[in-house]
Amino acid sequence: MTTATGPGLDGGDLSGDDLSGGDLSGDELTELLLRLLTDDDYRERLGERGAGELARNDAELSCLSSIDQRELDYTARRFRGNLWSGEGAGGIAGAFPRSLTLLERAGWTRKRLLAGFVRSPEFDGYRVVPYAGEGTSLEEAFATFAMSLSPGPADVELPAPADVETAAPAGVATAESDDARMARTLRCTLQHEMLLAVFTALVQERPVAFRVGIEGVMPTDNGHAVLRRYPAEVLTGWGTAVPGDGGERWCLYSATPRGVAFGPVSWRVADALSRPGEPAAEKVREALRMRGIW
Repeated sequence: MTTATGPGLDGGDLSGDDLSGGDLSGDELTELLLRLLTDDDYRERLGERGAGELARNDAELSCLSSIDQRELDYTARRFRGNLWSGEGAGGIAGAFPRSLTLLERAGWTRKRLLAGFVRSPEFDGYRVVPYAGEGTSLEEAFATFAMSLSPGPADVELPAPADVETAAPAGVATAESDDARMARTLRCTLQHEMLLAVFTALVQERPVAFRVGIEGVMPTDNGHAVLRRYPAEVLTGWGTAVPGDGGERWCLYSATPRGVAFGPVSWRVADALSRPGEPAAEKVREALRMRGIW
């Protein structure tokens, strides 16, 4: 798990270049550092036109003039490599193996993904620089960005209103293009792998160094839980045993000190968990407590 204070600027120090910032404020220095590391065009213009053409004030000029271009390019490559691999463990590649396979089939190479991600508003919400304040986890930021690459109706749903069964009856097929099916599978898989990664971090990290912005996450007696609904064929593709044929299934993710649990649940359980305080909901919660997953 790569948190909001994760790999940061490790992997290169610009050979001791003076990036102390002079009169730049902390926010200004953070913005400049991230621009240097994430904006390929900006680095290219710096190399071609020099610091004097790009600096917006004397403090920026002092910083930019001290940078060795070769070291900057090397550090920018290492920075993206750390985002991808987590310095040998974790990172985007470790958290999203199935999703990245699907994205690659759709033409999204590692280079394209990283170039788009580091320029995205989702990346801005991930506080890669430790002193930049609390932000979302790398995994939540990347999944949110990647889901935007296949826009369309939300295929990963939250619980329906009480006593309403919205899942399609088992065995009833609906017309769906190959592109739509692939987009749905990608969105579901990104959601699934993100939830597993974030919930694993909630179990393992003390203190938790990131903000969880995932919709529908519920506090439990000993941690967190969230419900999602997926097509049965997508669950089967993940290797999850699904009773019956076709349709959709509710699934519960749970994070407690005992670990992360995931699996299908009945729509009645999902409905009960969406109505805290009612007797039926409390019975379901008590059953989950007895199993150590609430």
